[in-house]
Amino acid sequence: MAVLSGEDEDARLAALRALQVLDTLPEAAFDQLCQLAARTCRSPMAFISLVDAERVWFKSAFGVEGVREMPRHRSFCSHAITERGVLEIEDTWADPVFVESPLVTGPPHTRFYAGAPLILRSGYRVGTLCVLGDRPGRLDDDQRASLVDLSQIATRFLESRQITVDAVSDLARAKMAAEMADRAKSEFLAHMSHELRTPLNAVIGFADMLRLQLHGPMLPQYLDSVETIATSGRHLLDLINDLLDLARIEAGAIELQTEPVELAALAHATARMLEPLADGRGVGMRIEGRRGPRVQVDRRAIQQVLINIVGNAIKFGPENSEIVVAFADGDPVEIRVRDEGPGMTLRQIERAMQPYGRAQIEPSHTSPSNGGTGLGLPIAHRLVELHNGRLRIDSTPGGGTTVVISLPKNQPAPRQPS
Repeated sequence: MAVLSGEDEDARLAALRALQVLDTLPEAAFDQLCQLAARTCRSPMAFISLVDAERVWFKSAFGVEGVREMPRHRSFCSHAITERGVLEIEDTWADPVFVESPLVTGPPHTRFYAGAPLILRSGYRVGTLCVLGDRPGRLDDDQRASLVDLSQIATRFLESRQITVDAVSDLARAKMAAEMADRAKSEFLAHMSHELRTPLNAVIGFADMLRLQLHGPMLPQYLDSVETIATSGRHLLDLINDLLDLARIEAGAIELQTEPVELAALAHATARMLEPLADGRGVGMRIEGRRGPRVQVDRRAIQQVLINIVGNAIKFGPENSEIVVAFADGDPVEIRVRDEGPGMTLRQIERAMQPYGRAQIEPSHTSPSNGGTGLGLPIAHRLVELHNGRLRIDSTPGGGTTVVISLPKNQPAPRQPS
């Protein structure tokens, strides 16, 4: 068995266990990477493996059913983590180190192996992204480079996951220790912004590099998998951005810059921004009137409110439906956003307005699976409160939803949300 010696191996194992990923459930992002590696290298099997003290545990396995771990001394991966680059065994029958391995003499009857180490930013090698075949083989230069790129993406996902798990753990301790739990949570998230964004931007960057085919052309089905990885990374980045926006609001770090704003014009601008999302689901948007009430508000903040609310209506409403935005002049001024979605119970409405307490709404059978971050309504609620306004939801199950935003025409000194 290939091992590091003494303190180096102890430190490597400590770094591995600090990831808090061993014996966790499968995750789609890792499965997509594993499948993409197999397709890129034209191999029937692929694994994302983590080399523990006495075992190799598989975070993801493609092409092999029911395999989660194996003894370390029987594995190729324990050798691959000691390599500077890709460990490639073109024919295991011709390799004296592996010819008697149970993986060669028995299922899955491995004849070909190529593995790139997963190297953390700290320099520790915790596992591999590897591909296997039941016939002799050889990677070309593009496939070898792509395998290294994918191993780096897998490593960044592992590190992003660790940061998120650590953040959640630290938040839980902060909530127990602090009398002002919400403020402690907000300050912590603001402090963590750089650490959370950096590895995710690396994941998105690597995925975009693959999408641009910098290492050579890829087949269309591979590009679809790369796009899925990039989309998943951007979705997680959107979630982090929403968390940080909410943290800034709750920490009182947002100062309104009010000006006279014509609400209908603002609604039309918002509709144009969301048009690609709406077109993708066949959802029509109708804004009643080219001109509407004028009100003294922070333009960017109220546009964010409309983006969040109309965006939710597009995501959770049925396809080929209609969203209507209407206005009622007076003091306060009202903006009404009505959709034809599945509606909510009173309990779901109450939960929808709470941070981190996303409503348990079952999307309609035509709704997309990516329902957003779940923080759109709480952020909109807080921004309206900063304007001394009110946001309420009128809804019944099966009867659609109307979100009503009430804003005073003239803003007194802004107050912090309750």
